[in-house]
Amino acid sequence: MYLLWFFLGELGGHSFYLGDTSYAIGMVVVWVARWFLFFIPIAIWALIDVFLIVKRLETLNEELEQSIIQSVRSYEG
Repeated sequence: MYLLWFFLGELGGHSFYLGDTSYAIGMVVVWVARWFLFFIPIAIWALIDVFLIVKRLETLNEELEQSIIQSVRSYEG
């Protein structure tokens, strides 16, 4: 996840990977707008985002785990 953030973070590659498409599209829009805003917004966003990656990944994993548990319970049942 951190490799995606490092190499494609400005374009929201890690957010597309997590399925946060609206968040990722927002990053792409800010990336395009950075040419007019002197690179400041995307640098701030990327710095904050590195700390938020772990929480979003944990949330995604918990949702996936609950989905699998529900699937197994309905199959047993």
